Amino acid sequence: MHVLTVRSVASGVLPPSAARWHSLFPTTVLRLHDFSHRRDLEEAARSGQGDLAVGPRPSAWGSGSGTPYVSRVADSASGVMRHADAGDPVARRIVRDAAEQIDELVRRLAECGAARIALLGGLASSMQPWLAPDVQRRLVPVEGDAVDGALHLARGAVMKG
Repeated sequence: MHVLTVRSVASGVLPPSAARWHSLFPTTVLRLHDFSHRRDLEEAARSGQGDLAVGPRPSAWGSGSGTPYVSRVADSASGVMRHADAGDPVARRIVRDAAEQIDELVRRLAECGAARIALLGGLASSMQPWLAPDVQRRLVPVEGDAVDGALHLARGAVMKG
């Protein structure tokens, strides 16, 4: 996976995250491409040089007024999914890589004894066809939202406690 970023993020924020990622997904090679200025990062991301860009908010998004940053990221992810479904080779590679990471994570969770694994999020139903058949068979339907999950974990902690 090619990760684009600015130097300050590459040297400060990403190393612990990259180490954690590698411990979870040892077969995935992260290739870090660092840029000295946000402008160069944005141009590289726009031209498709990487699979993921990590850095300051793109200048075209403004200072935060209007559509929130998270909504823009979600719009970008669903846009990638639409392009992948339409056959775009770069988008297909991004979605295929994401599906492979989900496959690996679900398999590891199952190896660790997780009896019930659900795929959550706005793109969950769109991602399922991209997952390996064995992973699709392991997934169970979602039974609640994030608050339900937090309450379940809290109840479990209290019962142990």
